[in-house]
Amino acid sequence: MDSVETPCVLVLHAEMQQNLRAHADRCRAAGLRMFPHIKTHKTLAFAKEQIAMGADGVTCSKADEGIVFIESGVKAVLFAYPIFDRRKLDRIFAAQRKHSCKVMFTVDSIFLVQNIEAAAQAHACTVDVLVKIDTGLHRVGLPLARLEEIHAVWKRVVESPSLRAAGLYSHAGHSYGGVSPQALYEIAKAENETLGTVKTSLNTAFPDHPVDKVFAGSTPTALVINAACSTNITHCTAGNYVFL
Repeated sequence: MDSVETPCVLVLHAEMQQNLRAHADRCRAAGLRMFPHIKTHKTLAFAKEQIAMGADGVTCSKADEGIVFIESGVKAVLFAYPIFDRRKLDRIFAAQRKHSCKVMFTVDSIFLVQNIEAAAQAHACTVDVLVKIDTGLHRVGLPLARLEEIHAVWKRVVESPSLRAAGLYSHAGHSYGGVSPQALYEIAKAENETLGTVKTSLNTAFPDHPVDKVFAGSTPTALVINAACSTNITHCTAGNYVFL
């Protein structure tokens, strides 16, 4: 320890790997794929270990944060926080083309759809888009109460030749206020039910363009999730579990 200069971060690697395995086991038991959020660890080596344990790709928030992982060879990156700045979109599209990475974006307005569409057209590519649903955090996303607006955004994506309506995205960040395992389970259950209601409504209205994937998750809810409260979810995006 005398050779370590402070401040610095030390990670107990064996304990971290135990956390990775435990999370992978929980997701497997619940029938979920993994797409972990890397906004906390921001470390390529850790992401590669998550992928080695079965993750299909990584989730990030910021444009340049995600580009680092694209350039490192990660083959699928989901940008969970809506991005509207054209300069950032251009950097992402240039990186994904150069490194053959699949990128996905979230949207909660037609304005965002139009921005991503314009960038995709400029780069001559087609990109997957997820409609972001607010299931209780009330930060971004469209709540169930605005179902007509959700339909309008989905319709706009479906109509674009440069976009694919790939599914839904949700982050129940309010779960960090859960005071008990039962409270966390109820939040996870409510998130699953809301996403299920939206999915059913979209599939009924757009039978030729059904919801394919549903990304959701937070570390608190991932700790209690099981097959019973994840029936409408396909991918878990929890990420902070790395440092439990």
